Amino acid sequence: MIWTHKLRLGDVYQEAEQADVRILGKVVGCRLRKLSLPEEFSYRQEKIASQFERCEDVDEFDDVMNDLYDLGDFPVGIGSKLIWVDTFSSSIR
Repeated sequence: MIWTHKLRLGDVYQEAEQADVRILGKVVGCRLRKLSLPEEFSYRQEKIASQFERCEDVDEFDDVMNDLYDLGDFPVGIGSKLIWVDTFSSSIR
């Protein structure tokens, strides 16, 4: 499977035990907005980013992560999907 975009969140998940979920949500929302997705996905991209930024607890964060995974699994061609949500690698490279 090939993904056309990659969202690295490993460092966010490494900090999840100690950091405030509201801060983590803002980080994920910001990173999601930085992806240059095709125009037809801009509404969903913005909606999910905004939902991350409004997260108040872990359950909300998990629900929005599920929305992000659903967006990421959207097929964009033969054998391709939209976003690989990488929860192991750091965004800092």
